[in-house]
Formats: sequence, structure tokens, C-alpha cells
Amino acid sequence: MSRDLISNSVVVLRARLRIVLALVAPIAASLFVLTGEAMGAPPFPEEPAPEVIKSGLCRVPVCAEVDFGIYNFRYYAPDRASTIRSIPRGACACEKIRRIQGRHINFNLETGDGKITPGVNVLRSYPPESPRAKAANATTWEEYDRVKGDFDEVNDFKWNGDTFSSFHVFRSRYSRREVRDYFFVPRLNEFRIGGQGQPIAFTPAFGFPIGEQGGTARFRVFAQVRLAPGVLLFQFFSPQLVPSNDWIASMESSAEFIESRLFAK
Repeated sequence: MSRDLISNSVVVLRARLRIVLALVAPIAASLFVLTGEAMGAPPFPEEPAPEVIKSGLCRVPVCAEVDFGIYNFRYYAPDRASTIRSIPRGACACEKIRRIQGRHINFNLETGDGKITPGVNVLRSYPPESPRAKAANATTWEEYDRVKGDFDEVNDFKWNGDTFSSFHVFRSRYSRREVRDYFFVPRLNEFRIGGQGQPIAFTPAFGFPIGEQGGTARFRVFAQVRLAPGVLLFQFFSPQLVPSNDWIASMESSAEFIESRLFAK
């Protein structure tokens, strides 16, 4: 393997490692929800019920806000909620605001029809002078654009009945212990929020096993995009649950959700 290939393999691997905490945190949160009361710990606070939100009389005694630089992210609860609900701006009034700390928050999204979207993360960008800024603030498209010279397009990638026909699929020439890195780049669509578009790429969290195409290997992909100055959206997808044709639309729906929670200082 050439020095450049090794270098780019390390770049991608480091980018993968930074998502470990994002993987663990939702699992820990779920375990807390399942076991917290049994262990005597207080449960996560809940946001107002859908019928209260729609009543026109929704008043929350204390709302929590997380500092994301130019913006604050609002929970309609006194602290972090494991699930946030669809609450349009102005639908619920906050009597008091409580400031809480956090650079990375994660939760499930509950839509108006009661459906749950798991694995949604909002991150505050690191300042430019931070040694972490270059890697942590990069979108998955920027990561792909940086290392694409070491990837080849494959035209026959399929998994569990999904042919990924909406994507160009790129596979790394290098491998790490029988695992290759992949990027899924849309053929036509781009991620859009607030009328603005930006390129997007999806990638398996820890690569994909060589020889498992069409087999039984389970994998998760993720994408990271910019929502607003200083604010990043990071979301996981399990292809066995969410077909690839729905990834972009799901990201856009999550972005609209989150955008309604960002309040300029």
C-alpha cells in the first residue's frame, strides 16, 4: 500500500472513530430510559403531549436551551429529553428559560403521526483555532472530496434487496482487516434546507466487509451536514430499516425539525 493510500486510510479511520461516542450515547440513553426508574433514577423529562401542543394553550413552565454559539437549541422541557416532538414555533410558550451546557446532543424525533426517527445528533462546530476543527467540522461530503482519489466507483453494489440506484457507490482501494470504506453520493439530489442546497455523501460507520455484498452483514451509514453557522446535523441510518431512496428526505425532515428549535441569541 502506498504512503498516500495509508495516509487517506488513516484520515477516514479517524473520522470513523469520532462517531463512537455518538453511537454509544443513544444506546446509553435508551438503557437509562428502560432501567432508570427501576434503579430509582429519575426518568428523562418529556415534552408536552401532542394534544397539548395542538390545543393552543401549551405553556411550559421551564424550557432548557443549549448554547450552540450564534444559536440556542431549545427543549420544551426543563432538561434534555430523549425524544423531541414536532412543535412549530409559537405553538408552546416558555415561562422560563434554563441554560444548560452541551456541545453534542442526541435524541429521537417524534413526528405528528407518532412515528419515531432515531439516531439524530446535533453538534456545535469547533472554533477554527481548535486542533479538532478540521476533522470534526467536516461534512461527510468534504471527507469524501478529500480522499476520493483513492476510491473507485462500483456499479453492482447491492445489499438485502437494495440496489442503491439513486447513488454513485465508491469503494476504497485500500482495506483494513478485510473491510473497505465506501461512500454513497447521490446521482441527482442534494440535501436542501431553507431553500439552500449543499452536496451530501453517506458512508458506513466502520466500512463494509469484503465479500459480504448481498450477504448477511449488517451495517449503518451516516451523514453530516451543516444546518446553520456553527451547527451540524449528524444522522445514522440502518439500511435494513430505511431504504437508501429515503435517506435524503429523512435528513431534510430532521433538519426542518431542528431548525425550528434554533433561536438566535
